Amino acid sequence: MRALLNNSPQLAIEQASLSELRHALQDGLTARVIVEIYLDRIASFDRRGAFINSVLETNPDALRIADALDQERRRGHIRGPLHGIPILIKDNIDTNDRLNTTAGSQLFFGNRAASDATVVARLRDAGAIILGKTVMNEFCVGDAPASRGGMVRHPYAPDRAVAGSSMGSAAAVASGFAAAAIGTDSRGSLRYPAADCSIVSLRPTMGLISRSGIISVDYTIDTVGPMTRAVTDTAILLGELVGFDPRDPLTDSPSRHAHTDYTRFLNPHALANKRIGVFRGAVQESVGKVFDEAIRVLERLGAHLVNDVQIDLLPEGENDISVRQLIEAMDLVYVETYLKNLHPESPIRSLDEVEYLVRNRPYPTLVDLGGLLQRRAVTSWKRYADNFETFLQHYERARAAFFEKQRLIVEQEFSRGDLDAIVFPTKFVEARPMLVNFETEGVLGPCEIASYAGFPELTVPAGYCPGEIPVGISFLQRQPMSVKSA
Repeated sequence: MRALLNNSPQLAIEQASLSELRHALQDGLTARVIVEIYLDRIASFDRRGAFINSVLETNPDALRIADALDQERRRGHIRGPLHGIPILIKDNIDTNDRLNTTAGSQLFFGNRAASDATVVARLRDAGAIILGKTVMNEFCVGDAPASRGGMVRHPYAPDRAVAGSSMGSAAAVASGFAAAAIGTDSRGSLRYPAADCSIVSLRPTMGLISRSGIISVDYTIDTVGPMTRAVTDTAILLGELVGFDPRDPLTDSPSRHAHTDYTRFLNPHALANKRIGVFRGAVQESVGKVFDEAIRVLERLGAHLVNDVQIDLLPEGENDISVRQLIEAMDLVYVETYLKNLHPESPIRSLDEVEYLVRNRPYPTLVDLGGLLQRRAVTSWKRYADNFETFLQHYERARAAFFEKQRLIVEQEFSRGDLDAIVFPTKFVEARPMLVNFETEGVLGPCEIASYAGFPELTVPAGYCPGEIPVGISFLQRQPMSVKSA
């Protein structure tokens, strides 16, 4: 790892993979020691020193939980492959503990979740320690410093920013504050920061991982995903996150093909004789040079490259207005339902309260919940909420029609070239300078392909531009996807 923070005198816990930590724990290392090292690094390099500012708050009970898990191990009880391993969680994912869940907004400070998000419950069942919450863009929107958390500094280049709302999770993993973190993704929020920070991330097939218990303003395309420093670690973590959840009906489909162990699909020779489509897009010259070298590596590994792949999704303006209104109304209904189910003592319990506070702007960087309030004004969402069963039927039909159109566009490109996968630069541009608004820079990358087609996208490090600026490469596959193509 070539990040700024590789000068720790400690045993290389800061660079250890999940597999290495698991073996070290089996050989006598304690979970308490691992937690202490991570907490020390966060205090030394995230809060001071390089001041990455990726970890919003640490779990005050992490050491107590580590001691309890160490006792379980001494008694011969191992919960799972993550037993005693600390994991960081994005701040829009519920944890039923003393951590806040605020989605980066000061409005929600003091919000203690009444129950764990399904993914958090599964992590705890596997023996993971929830080490803390990570900084994110407020409500996963825009580029301004969040009213709670501010901005994350790039761990490779302190004068640059990390793109995507899971930026804190990505920067923390790259900086050695945890071996893995959990993020969410609607339009690149896992993939862009992974590319910027030279780590691995997976946006899974929609419905593979439950979304229950996350604050989402893009519910229809949002998903949870792992962020790690190695493909093997992504496979390990994915196996602990997937599965049916009655609180998320999208997980109830046999087409999801969830497995409990994705490491069995890992194969160093998986690319041999595979037909890989190459989609370059409007890539920045420095990024393009790194991408082209990565493509040559794929070819040396036995892949047959099919150049000049083009994927043109339907512009939003060409989609039926009633379909878009139904999808936007569902986003509103989801947020309202989430707020109603919060702990009775939570600071906000309805969109009416959010609207009042946003209008009065108590915090200078407060954003408008991803434009939800504007959507609220034009979608007549209340009539959907008041007749939810009828609305849900209309929504499911609209969602299926919307995504089927997009899926067919991508599917046709796979079929036209008889492709096993499509590769492209995760981001078309380098990490931007800290004070530049990336929303004015044009398209960051082709994130909508996976988001709208529902296909899985795996992002891995591709190399570095001059100045040690990381570049990521993405693999898009037809669903279902294992991580074997990496």
